[in-house]
Amino acid sequence: MKSSSVALDRVIYRILMEEEVGAFTIMELRDRYLEQVDPRDVSLPKLRVYIYDHIRRMVNCGWVRYHEEKKTRGQRFVLLSKPQKLKVKLTPPARGMQERDLEKAQPSVTEIATDAPVATSAHTERGQADVDQVLQALKQAQLDFLSSYGEAEEYVLVE
Repeated sequence: MKSSSVALDRVIYRILMEEEVGAFTIMELRDRYLEQVDPRDVSLPKLRVYIYDHIRRMVNCGWVRYHEEKKTRGQRFVLLSKPQKLKVKLTPPARGMQERDLEKAQPSVTEIATDAPVATSAHTERGQADVDQVLQALKQAQLDFLSSYGEAEEYVLVE
């Protein structure tokens, strides 16, 4: 079995792991997310879609499943145990949002870049951090593109 990875918002990850959420709706998760993040210019519907995209990624990798009762509104999701070979890449909240408590901003478990070489100067560390941030943003954009592309193909097949 091949190992796979999934990029998740670290606040969503923290909510699901630390608060021991068993079953939840997107709206419940959004409300908990708003307690920890200042949405600034992001509207509530856009935030709901943002959170749904992350949950959909977790569904696709087998970490979350839909509740047996299917609904068009208020669909419940069930959090399962993390698949063994799944690597989680934690990302900061999307552009326009900021975490309220900076002490919690640094997650205790992260598997982002443990193989990074040791930098010899502050300038090199800053440059490496900028490169890592750009690469992470590109990976996120690629995941979003592939998700959107898959949804578009599914929509075309339904029509």
